[in-house]
Amino acid sequence: LIDSLAALVKLLPGDRAMCFADDAPAQRMFTVLAALAAGSEAYVAPSGLPADPARLVGTLVDEGIAWMHASGTTWRSVLAGLAGRSVDMVALVDVTELGAELARQLLDSGCTLVSTYRSHALMLPVSAGLVRDERDCMLFGKPLIAGMLDVQDQGGARAPVSVGASLRLGLPGVDADTGSLARWRADGVLQD
Repeated sequence: LIDSLAALVKLLPGDRAMCFADDAPAQRMFTVLAALAAGSEAYVAPSGLPADPARLVGTLVDEGIAWMHASGTTWRSVLAGLAGRSVDMVALVDVTELGAELARQLLDSGCTLVSTYRSHALMLPVSAGLVRDERDCMLFGKPLIAGMLDVQDQGGARAPVSVGASLRLGLPGVDADTGSLARWRADGVLQD
């Protein structure tokens, strides 16, 4: 998972990632491990920082943060703190919290935007995709591990390309219906 995500967002040695002390433990662990695997650093921000937009943006700038996986609410706080200025960083947002308006605002602010999908069974990103414009806001992206996600009909057969059906997670020891509907695109990307 970490290697695939690092390749997609092009994490570089020396880049810094930020997570928050009050993030879910799995999300904090994922951010820290992704940063370390790329030869980068992780900065764990104090609890409550997203509630103060100016301080949040100041911390991003002062700490030289290159990427952050955060909630839609936190990214809206970043945008409020930017007040129309731009920021050069990678924004990772769960597809369930993205939406067209937030996607457009993040892209307009200078962010490289990556849509992720987290399975409730793992609480970690299991797919990711680069969002080029607000029309891509419903991208689940490509599975971070080949074969870990599939779109299946009620009988358990793989659904044809462009046909919506149940998104299933399949890893050794974990086989679960994610509760989400998705469809494969011809390019191997999952979309809502």
